[in-house]
Amino acid sequence: MTENNRPRSSLTVWFFATSIVILVYAFSVGPAVCLHDHGYIPEAALAIYKPLDFVAWICPPAKWFFRWYLVLWPRVWPPF
Repeated sequence: MTENNRPRSSLTVWFFATSIVILVYAFSVGPAVCLHDHGYIPEAALAIYKPLDFVAWICPPAKWFFRWYLVLWPRVWPPF
């Protein structure tokens, strides 16, 4: 194969796919908390975000970010 026709490394693809999944997971906490606050999902459904709570507990910048991010949701949303 020539240099231009080389297949992509599967490690690179896995890295980017995993990064996207982790970002979507982290940013989905905002809508989930908002839905919980409005009574659409039970408290038990928020257990999936417990690892983010642990990260915020051990990493002050993460704690600051999640506090800031979660405050945004009730102001912006819901439209009902």
